[in-house]
Amino acid sequence: MLKWVGYHVNKNMPGGLKKRIVNFDEDFADGSVYCSLLANHLPYLTTDSNILSVFTKCNEVEKLSKVEVRTSNMKIVLEVLKKCRISMGATMENLLAPTTRQTVLFMLNLYQALPQLIPKTTIDFNCTLGDTMKKSIALTNPSSKPVTYMVTLEGSSDFVIEGDSISLDPKSVTQFVVDATPRFSKSVEVSERSGEGLTKTSIEATTKLN
Repeated sequence: MLKWVGYHVNKNMPGGLKKRIVNFDEDFADGSVYCSLLANHLPYLTTDSNILSVFTKCNEVEKLSKVEVRTSNMKIVLEVLKKCRISMGATMENLLAPTTRQTVLFMLNLYQALPQLIPKTTIDFNCTLGDTMKKSIALTNPSSKPVTYMVTLEGSSDFVIEGDSISLDPKSVTQFVVDATPRFSKSVEVSERSGEGLTKTSIEATTKLN
């Protein structure tokens, strides 16, 4: 688990710097490790003025010694978790003063959830400017119980979905429709996520103008 964390933290470090993650309490208490994990799995939230574009990184040791900086990092963590619907009961209090047991349980959940937020595929909409194109995404329920998927659309407003939830009967497949109506003569993209609990699927969609 710590190797997985270390890989993502060091991937996000500038200038080839390395940080060893050796415990599940002190090394996680400033929020920089969590932010790095989230940034590597949700890169679209690191661009421009998005949530993960402003966190204080692991190599900024002097800044991370300040309570207000640690708190700021943890606010970002909580906001991203809420946005992705994977908050798992995390609070500012238990993130800033973690116990080994709490962190291990929290990290096990992130270890399962975060890889599912990486887009599985890309769907291209080859559109004419101003025209609407529809494409369907297949959602599957392999279980013996009915499920309801919550759907989130992130990115360009050129894309529209019909609703923010969809219900599936046991062992069924249904089609979820995405509309794309390009308004500008440039390619844009959106990330669509659907899931229930820790089971999530993420897909990227892009428009390519004819």
